[in-house]
Amino acid sequence: MVIGLTEVALACAVPALLVAILPRRLLWAGVVLWIIAPLLVYAGIIGWEFLTRPAAGYTLWTALYGLALITPIALPIWCVVCVVGFGVGAVLRRPLRLALGLVANPPRAAGTPAPPPAAGTPTPPPAAGPGATQPTPAWHHVHIGFAPDALRIGGIEVWKEPWRPVDKPAITLPHPSHPGQMHRFEIFEIGGRRRPVRFAACELSNSVWGFATRDGDPVQVQGGSTGGTLP
Repeated sequence: MVIGLTEVALACAVPALLVAILPRRLLWAGVVLWIIAPLLVYAGIIGWEFLTRPAAGYTLWTALYGLALITPIALPIWCVVCVVGFGVGAVLRRPLRLALGLVANPPRAAGTPAPPPAAGTPTPPPAAGPGATQPTPAWHHVHIGFAPDALRIGGIEVWKEPWRPVDKPAITLPHPSHPGQMHRFEIFEIGGRRRPVRFAACELSNSVWGFATRDGDPVQVQGGSTGGTLP
């Protein structure tokens, strides 16, 4: 009985890993394929027998009869494997994907200062001197403050949301307090994917972040720095 439980536990590990690791676009396909995997394996075995042992007299009736004998025993065990495995995978999905670096935008606990959780977090380049780099048109500064502060853009609290990198070129803007310093601002989105709020952000100095939005974007900006003053 111990061996049987061990085998079931090992079998549960496979669907748990599928649910925990597969990206969302492939998740349902992986789940369905795992559920019907025994039928696919059985069909493969029967097909191999038909091809390699034609003289044995295998027929469709023989295959169905064998399936009917196996199903009452195997089906309850397989249901347990699937339910337990998928459940464990759902619980472990977020922490495991974070540990493996499969999530580019991990959330942070409230009050924990950190840079944007996106691969390739931008860092401010050295000052290039006045006129060395032209600012990107159609973007303007909306906020500068310490991370994390109470900044809201479009009614969404920025530092409590995962930042999704946008596949757009970074923009260049001057430091709000030092116009001679040009900085590279990466573009992110927050909120729902149907109506996201888009902004550009850059760490201007240690834990001091600047934010910008496009001219004409219907977003409201609220909030101040945690220290009560701006650099």
